[in-house]
Amino acid sequence: GSVGGGGGGQGGGGWGETGIARLLTGSFGAQIAWLLPTALLLLAVIVVLLIRAEVARRRRRRSTHLPVARTSGSLEAAVMMWGAWLVVTWLVLSNMNGIVHEYYTVALVPAIAVILALGVALLLTTASYGAMLLLALAWALTGAWQFILTASMSGIPGWLRWGVLMVSILGALLLIGTGLRFRAGQDGLRRNRALMSAVASVAVIASLVIPAQLSVRTIAASTEGSIVTIAGTNSGMGGPGGGGGGPAG
Repeated sequence: GSVGGGGGGQGGGGWGETGIARLLTGSFGAQIAWLLPTALLLLAVIVVLLIRAEVARRRRRRSTHLPVARTSGSLEAAVMMWGAWLVVTWLVLSNMNGIVHEYYTVALVPAIAVILALGVALLLTTASYGAMLLLALAWALTGAWQFILTASMSGIPGWLRWGVLMVSILGALLLIGTGLRFRAGQDGLRRNRALMSAVASVAVIASLVIPAQLSVRTIAASTEGSIVTIAGTNSGMGGPGGGGGGPAG
């Protein structure tokens, strides 16, 4: 929690600058931003797709003058709950003044995981050229952002950084190519969907390689004090870290 001023406004005192970019860069970004930009992108995509589906349903009802059944609403409810969790927590931590530590960002992990799963599943179900472009964009964004985040971190091999980046770029191009084949009607719907699902599975696995490596190193490393950060990073903006000594929030 916050138990002290430490400055106000944009400064945030000794706990880093406040603002929507706080969790995407610096010491906070190294803890949580590996998939956060992608989750925010997919959340926006999901909301747009759901709105378009509802508009289309209402248009069909007006044109036929007959009741058109709507979905059960479970997807909309899940998006509302997990999307609100993601956005509200992100904004609160981004603008929090006083004492705020990097490990607070763990509260975002469940929402990020669910929104990613919902977004990828929905785009694969849509199975259109536009859906493939969006998946390609999400994968390329993830690889590029992880490449940027790891630039200032220790203990991550250069070949791993470049490997994840290249796989994301090549995978995005493959998804675009698959989308073009789908739009042209080649290979049939079932085969294209199988290929899209396989590529999406590779994308998810590749996007988790660096976070998994960091998680293993963090678990294996010895930690002193009450402030725990991911191995290879320091508690730079989130107050005293590593050795403790500062107040734990």
